[in-house]
Parts: sequence; structure tokens; C-alpha cells
Amino acid sequence: MRRRNLAERLAAGAARVASAPASRGYVAPEDPFVGDGLPELDATLLSTDVLAAGIQHRGAVVVRSMLRHRHVDRLRDHLGHEPRPIVVGPRRGHAGPAVDRTAVTTAMNDLFAAYGDAGLPELVTEYLGDRPVAVKSRTLLKRNPRPRPSSPGLGWHQDGAFFGGRCHALNVWTALTPCGLDRSSLGIVPTRVPRVLGHKPGTYNLNADGRRQLKGLLTRHPMEVPVLEPGDALLFDELTLHRTSPPGTNTAPFRDVAITWLFAPDRVPGHTTPIDL
Repeated sequence: MRRRNLAERLAAGAARVASAPASRGYVAPEDPFVGDGLPELDATLLSTDVLAAGIQHRGAVVVRSMLRHRHVDRLRDHLGHEPRPIVVGPRRGHAGPAVDRTAVTTAMNDLFAAYGDAGLPELVTEYLGDRPVAVKSRTLLKRNPRPRPSSPGLGWHQDGAFFGGRCHALNVWTALTPCGLDRSSLGIVPTRVPRVLGHKPGTYNLNADGRRQLKGLLTRHPMEVPVLEPGDALLFDELTLHRTSPPGTNTAPFRDVAITWLFAPDRVPGHTTPIDL
């Protein structure tokens, strides 16, 4: 059977959106995890049931050794060896040393090859209910310098506030250097938040009602900051409440990460440019 190209898949997805209510894809079984907090498991134990249960009950899943060391080393090569900020992505260009278009294409091909070796396309296809697509502005290799106290990073937010109400997505946030001890990780509210909280229009900032709800959530489910080794990943979706560079000990000069949002073809945000895996 001929495999449909990206344009055909997006057109078919648009037709489904127009004719049917939004699908939430894979429905998680009952929460199988013991205790509170974020579930952690080795990549060899990751399944669609585990992925769905972790996100839909606990907000996120920590996957150990999701990317092989050879892929981590290859991806870090694209970021060079100097502790200066750089962003490599199909549209975002760079901050720091110049990155030409060919280098960006090679980097993204290497990133998608790493995901393929990890079996992510097949896993995410079952979870989202269709073969996923990425988007240019949300497919990145990043080197972040140590955050300054005056610029601690993004506060608490949900990406669904910016993707739109019909979004159905999965974020693959992979550490390429250690994160969580001397380098910042992500702060996660380790529970399912069933809807997008109130945000100030056009910003990553929660509004007064959103902050009130966040305070209640953190009282019941204190923030977790996973400690990650190179190749470990956080998997979460557009409803997960998280913050970047949470307060902590940041003594290393930089951290390297790979970040890719994957979408069901019929839920790609309208303001983005989709790319096939």
C-alpha cells in the first residue's frame, strides 16, 4: 500500500476535524504506579499503556536511556564545544555561532534518526491515534547557558494555552548533558491537570485564577525536578504544568537538550509549519 505523503495526511486530518469531535487518542488504563510522583522506567519497559498512564494520571513520564549514547554524542556535536548559547532548528535559526541551512537539516535528520532507533514513531503513532508529525518551530537542539538569578526562565505554564484547544500532542524533552543537579532540569507538577488553566493573553504567564489553581495543585502535589543523565527523557503533553530552569543549584556553565513536540496530523496548531518524521 502506498504511504500517504505529509500533505495528504494533513488534508485527511483537516477533514476529520471538520466532520467529527476531537479524539483524545489512546485512553490510559487505571494508574498502575505505586506511590506518588512521576513514574520512572527504563526505555526497554516503555509501552503505550505505560506512556498513557504516566501522562494521563501523573502528568509526565521519566524514561531512562531513551536515546543511545552514540546518538547523544552525535547530537551534541551539532552544538559544538564552546559553552555559549545556541539553538538549532529548522526555522528558529541560531543564537550565537552561525548555523547554515544544510547543517540544520543534517541535525534534524540525526535527531529523527535517534527517535527512530528508540522506536518513538511507532509508540507515538499508537498513542496519538495516527502517525505523528513535528513542527518546525518546536523541533530544537538547544544549548542553554547557566540562568542568571534575574532571568530564571519561563514560569509555570501549559503549552496547550498556545497550541489551541483542539491540540493533541506529546513533548519529547531529552537531556544531552546531565540535568537536575548542577544544571537545570524542568519543574513538573506531578499530576494530571484536565484543562488549560487561565493564562494572560499572548504570554506564558498564568493569570490570577490560574495562579490560584496552581497553588492548590502544588499543595497537594509538590513540584518535582527530575535528575536526568544524557539520553534520559521527559515525556509529557500540552496539559502538563511545568516550568523551565526551576530554582536550584546551577553551577555548570550550560546544559544541552533536544526538544520535539509531536502532533496528531489532525491537531497540528494552525500557526505552525509541519514536518514529517
